[in-house]
Amino acid sequence: MTIRVKIIAIVAILVVIILLTVAFVVTNISTMIKNSNELGIEKENSVTLKSRLDELLAVRDKYNLLEAEYSKYLLQLPRENDMSIFTNEINDIAKYSDVNISSINYSEKAASKEGEKLGLSVIEASLIVEGSYYNIMNFLNTIEKMTRIVKVNNLVFQTTEDDYENINANINIEMYYKN
Repeated sequence: MTIRVKIIAIVAILVVIILLTVAFVVTNISTMIKNSNELGIEKENSVTLKSRLDELLAVRDKYNLLEAEYSKYLLQLPRENDMSIFTNEINDIAKYSDVNISSINYSEKAASKEGEKLGLSVIEASLIVEGSYYNIMNFLNTIEKMTRIVKVNNLVFQTTEDDYENINANINIEMYYKN
C-alpha cells in the first residue's frame, strides 16, 4: 500500500468520524433544545397552575369564613320554631345558675312590620323560676348572652313570707326565628 492510499484512507476515516460526530452532536443539540423548550412550557404552566391554585385556596378560605358566619347567624336566628332546643338550653342554664324552673309557656306573637319585612317571627316565652336573687340574676345574664337572639321584656320578683332566701320570678322573653 502506498503512502497516498494510506493518507486517503486516514482522511476518509477522519471525514467519517467528523460526519458521525457532527450528526450525533446535531441530533443531541436539537433534542436538548426541544427538551429545554418543553421544560420552559412546563414551568410556565406550573406558575399559571400555582397562581390558579392560590386563587382557589383564597376562595375556599373565604367560603369557609362565610360558612362559619352563616352557622353563627343560624344559631342566633334559627330557621324554624324548634322549642325543644331552646327548652333544653334554658334547663341547662337553670342547672348552671342553681334555679328551679316551675313552668315554661310558649306563645306565638305577631312580628313588627320591620320583622315581617325581614321574614322574622317572634315566640314569647313566660318562665316562672325560683331561687336566690343572685342566682336568678345570673340566670338572666346567661340567657341574655345566649347565641340565639333573646330579649327579656318583663321581670317580676315575688317573695313569700315564709322563705326570704328563695324568691319567685316571672320572666317574659321574646325569641326570634326566620320563617
